Amino acid sequence: MFFCFVYLVLSSKTRLPPVIYDAFIKGQPITGRTISSSSLIDKTPEGIAEIVQWGTVILLDFLTAHLDRYVRINFAEGKGHHPSFSSNYTKNLIHSKNGKIWLIDNESTFFLSYFLRNCANCNRVARRLKFYEVVLKTVCVFQRSVVNALMHQSRNGSIYESLLLLSKTFQPLEGGLTFDDKYRLISDVLNKRVAQVVHWIQYCQNNHQFQG
Repeated sequence: MFFCFVYLVLSSKTRLPPVIYDAFIKGQPITGRTISSSSLIDKTPEGIAEIVQWGTVILLDFLTAHLDRYVRINFAEGKGHHPSFSSNYTKNLIHSKNGKIWLIDNESTFFLSYFLRNCANCNRVARRLKFYEVVLKTVCVFQRSVVNALMHQSRNGSIYESLLLLSKTFQPLEGGLTFDDKYRLISDVLNKRVAQVVHWIQYCQNNHQFQG
């Protein structure tokens, strides 16, 4: 209880940076050049670090099927105007006083985007998947440690199996759980998403100034 209180005191809500919305509308990813030239970015080390951290947030949201941080830019697509960021905070995201961004939780879209991915008539799922891909391609700036970890994992087998092993190591009660066949779909979708992320990172490295 005391820890939670201290954590809340030392943190604050955060907003989606306007430059990400701008990249979404224009269909042009944020690059090192964007960071040095855009008037939408605070050029201080803290401001630049925030954008780079958002690159990591977007990568992880793509992998875990998190959507609610981007609902507002989804509705704004094609409307030709910039939404107000002054009064609306980003859901499930906290900014600590030392400039770190903390992800709080996930949401039910994991079910839609993983278990219903192969549904023949699921137009809603198809729209979600397309939206995820568009958001992923708003950034070409990432934390180098995250990029190195993803590249390493992509060369060393299934990330699903690695996460399952990690869970078993730190969750001793997991040994008594049973998994039905649909959980193999998590493995297939997650590994494909990792491959998509790695492909996008490689595209950024080959075509844009890389920031890390």
